[in-house]
Amino acid sequence: MDIPNKWDWGYGRNDIALDEERAMEHFYGRSLERAEELFAENAHIYKEDLMWMPVKPFQFYIMAFINYLKSERSQNDSGAASAFISLIDFKLENESRFLIEVWEAVSDALSYIRERQCWYDADLDIYGDFTMKVDAVLASAKKKRRFKRKI
Repeated sequence: MDIPNKWDWGYGRNDIALDEERAMEHFYGRSLERAEELFAENAHIYKEDLMWMPVKPFQFYIMAFINYLKSERSQNDSGAASAFISLIDFKLENESRFLIEVWEAVSDALSYIRERQCWYDADLDIYGDFTMKVDAVLASAKKKRRFKRKI
């Protein structure tokens, strides 16, 4: 997949929201490696940008978030792991079509996170049980017709 171009970001549209503009300011033109650096810097803030990106940039940059979460650098980054779970839950509820093309990688990442709550140093009292949260997200995805074949 190529780095999203200005048309993928909605260049020329009159209805671009402030959140979309901010996401574009942070991510436009970045390679996956450079975007991964943003998630290493502060995954929670940049997760919010993913919430408001158009579909093609989302599908490209979610891979940078996944790469970060599977890297050694994310050890003890409980906020990043929790933010990823909540992002996918949000997208399933609000824009599930964004996830179709990347679902295999997303569901693999969810399973990866589910098995590593201690590795991320995610306190149960603060973040809840990752196993239960991920299972709930996957169950929600199964209820949506478009994900039945891909889970």
